[in-house]
Amino acid sequence: MDYKEYKIEDKKLVNLEELKSNPMTREDYIKAHRDTIIACADVIIWYNLGFLLVQRDNFPGKGELWAIGGRILRGSSVEENIIKKAKLECNLDLKNLKLLSIRRTSFKTDPFNHGKGTDIDNSVN
Repeated sequence: MDYKEYKIEDKKLVNLEELKSNPMTREDYIKAHRDTIIACADVIIWYNLGFLLVQRDNFPGKGELWAIGGRILRGSSVEENIIKKAKLECNLDLKNLKLLSIRRTSFKTDPFNHGKGTDIDNSVN
């Protein structure tokens, strides 16, 4: 599957560092979580003849086995987010990532009890 991130405006490269922002307040994030689709990137890691999964420790999906990954941070590429998450969560240095698919994940539960569930757009690498 082909994936392309466009970082050009007015025939000039966009400096992603300039797009980064401070973390939202908890209150603002709860509103964003309730009212928007959360963009996430997950990675399927083939490791020791099996797929590396983690057990989620928060809602939604608490207790479920899940791929390494998480929310895509503003001003960071999908690949950059995945590489950081893999290093943070399992101390692996990833290279040569390939997009496998883009999926939509919906949960009736949410971590903030706003009653609107969780709606996630996942790129799976």
